Amino acid sequence: MTAHTPLRIRDRMTFQRLAISAGNPRNGLLRQLPASELMLLHAHLQPASYAPDMPILSPGTRLQHCDFIEQGLISLMGRTGWDKRVEVGSVGREGMLGVGAALGIEHAGHYAVTQTACQAMRIDTGRLRELLPMLPNLHRLLLRHAHERMMEAMQLSACNASHSVERRLARWLLAAGERLYPAPIEITHARLGALLGVRRAGITVALHMLEGERAIRASRSQIELRDAARLEACACACHGLLRRTLQADHPPAEQSRPCEAAPLN
Repeated sequence: MTAHTPLRIRDRMTFQRLAISAGNPRNGLLRQLPASELMLLHAHLQPASYAPDMPILSPGTRLQHCDFIEQGLISLMGRTGWDKRVEVGSVGREGMLGVGAALGIEHAGHYAVTQTACQAMRIDTGRLRELLPMLPNLHRLLLRHAHERMMEAMQLSACNASHSVERRLARWLLAAGERLYPAPIEITHARLGALLGVRRAGITVALHMLEGERAIRASRSQIELRDAARLEACACACHGLLRRTLQADHPPAEQSRPCEAAPLN
């Protein structure tokens, strides 16, 4: 005779519905969870959607909810003046917006703005904190994700201070392309300029150069990556360096190399 209390029929049906709906998550963090944690978390998630160019967070706003991104791209922005902001990180379907909540942070310390239409699974911040002791794998993943965003911000600060517009633009397109694949990147020259902290005219010239290298195909508000290898050759090494660093818990010193790239022809 088993010591476990059997599920009531209603509870069993609820369990089955959760198992079906949680069975194929589109978010990278959720895909890494064991089934037991995923179903417990999924019962508290609600779908959310955001339009392009939509502000979601600003410094000082309370983190009322967290979003596991399923589709789209969100830029994390730092302020360089009263009316100027540049991108210091980004998040897509690999991560979560509001990860500071897992560290006990109550308020946002940066801006967050959608670059494309976004779909997400949302959870109330208070409920997430209540659940984390029962979700050890998710807690570990969120701490690592917070570390990755910090490493990204550090790398981008070095990149923005050291590299040309063409190389930084190529690096940005590589990162955005990975998060949005297979969809093209829908963004205007003006918004790209704002993200990288340069004039719109500079972005237009840089895009023409990358088109000349046959790495991309650009229209007024859409960019298609034609050849990732060519694009990476045009970029600084920041994207690859950051990717390799995040893939290893303790990267050996000999793997480090100067943040340089092959010259543009």
